[in-house]
Amino acid sequence: MKRNKLIYTIMFVCTLVATSCSNEEDINLPVTKGNIRFNFSDSGVHNTVSTKAATDKEYQTTFEEGDKIGLYAFANEETTTPIDGYNNVCLTYQNGEWVLTGEEGSASLDYDTQLKDAVFHAYYPYQESVTLSGTPNSPFTTLISDWEISSARSYTENDLMTGSGHADIKKNDIIVSIPLKHEMAMIVVGLSGGTTYKFTNEDPKLSDYTASSGEATFSINADDMTTVMETVDGKYRFLVKPDTDATLNVIYGEKTYEQPVNIPASQYQEYSVGSNSSSEPIEFELSVGDYYCSDGTLIKSDAELTDDIKAKIIGVVYYVGNPQPGSTGLNYNTDYPDILAAEHPSCTHGLVYAIKSANTNAVTSWGEGSFGDGKVSGYYDKYYYKNSQKYIWDPSSTNQKVRMLGYDNTAVLKANSTDYPILFQYLNEAEVPSVSSGWYLPSLGELALLATGTLKKTGSASAITINREALITSLNNIAAEALFEKTDASYASSSFSYNNSTKFDSKIKGYKNNGSEISESSLDISKNEFPHHLRFSLAF
Repeated sequence: MKRNKLIYTIMFVCTLVATSCSNEEDINLPVTKGNIRFNFSDSGVHNTVSTKAATDKEYQTTFEEGDKIGLYAFANEETTTPIDGYNNVCLTYQNGEWVLTGEEGSASLDYDTQLKDAVFHAYYPYQESVTLSGTPNSPFTTLISDWEISSARSYTENDLMTGSGHADIKKNDIIVSIPLKHEMAMIVVGLSGGTTYKFTNEDPKLSDYTASSGEATFSINADDMTTVMETVDGKYRFLVKPDTDATLNVIYGEKTYEQPVNIPASQYQEYSVGSNSSSEPIEFELSVGDYYCSDGTLIKSDAELTDDIKAKIIGVVYYVGNPQPGSTGLNYNTDYPDILAAEHPSCTHGLVYAIKSANTNAVTSWGEGSFGDGKVSGYYDKYYYKNSQKYIWDPSSTNQKVRMLGYDNTAVLKANSTDYPILFQYLNEAEVPSVSSGWYLPSLGELALLATGTLKKTGSASAITINREALITSLNNIAAEALFEKTDASYASSSFSYNNSTKFDSKIKGYKNNGSEISESSLDISKNEFPHHLRFSLAF
């Protein structure tokens, strides 16, 4: 996880958000053996103030590729010895399913007489060695009491959850439902204040935009938590041991603000950190070529730039307007999910291109294994909007060059991030402000816009053009990497090529500077040896 920092001149105020858990979001977890299906649900995290409000779904754990759950089964509610074959069984989340892994992979999950009155206990994340203790109804007492929140693990890997359930038998359909309870407590920090821009653009009109005021660091009991926090739409969340006195430290500039905390398990408390500045909004006409800084602030392309200011610049604006696919007017099917709009509804102002590639030398692969096994070809069916209800790929090869779907495409890659560790190493390490969408790999359409200055007309939609020369000039003025400067390899997009109308080929589209021209290219990922460059984009 990347390290996030924000600088603020602030006053520290504690606020409580009146939310509680009343709904459960189920995730069906089919196993690969036997007739038993496991259904796990996250019971959510409650606010410390009880209300009738619905669950904060952003505070529910979302399982990702490679996550592991440990499973036990006991003959009944009085026994303390697990049934043979059900002693810390490891289930791994792969391609949307939970599959058996490890030495227990040959164990049968068929329903039989020994499971008639069985109680199933599960915990997340999986550990190779677990000491069972407590009562038969609560065998994870030692696991919970000894649990340590470590900066060496990600947020979700620190998020210990446990639960139990019984088999529900309806004819041949056998389901074990296990609600998982969060055993840790959570701190949520919301950041307010900052620099607000009142855009004067008439076409298109833009809503006000507030950037963060600078850099901040967070710690619990003097332990730096910045690397293990998780950010959700500008709010930062941290896990802490429940029912334990601790001190939250927020450092802005040269000041440290402290807040004592003691929060029960499965509950959270929210704190608001706001600026004491009363500065008026800045009137600003947003244009292609304007500079975007690490704290989310903006600088006009013709401003005088000191070395200190140049050091803050991370990108250049190349598109002005709402970049969310459903709002671009690019003949976008309104039935498609708009992932960017759903996950970052405030990112409606424009797109930014990084001032340089994330890699120094050409990257030759995204992961350790080859992708020639048909894995990629199945993405179309699996993530087609009618099947997934969440993701959308370009519905046809002809639309790839005329739509801006980089964030949406990268979301599917992220759902399979364990297949692409090298790609996400670069994405996660790149500095980015919390008020943005975060860096993503541009789609073929976005690269076409950068390479040619135009997205062609499609259907009844109008073409989109940008002032490409202004972008080139701004990059040159700060001695940044020029557009498609590198000639040794292509610049990769997040768009796969098509094998036929409904199948992806094991190739990625890109653009390459051939010296005399910049043209579309194709990268064969099936051989896992495809030199390319990674230059990211973000929405704000």
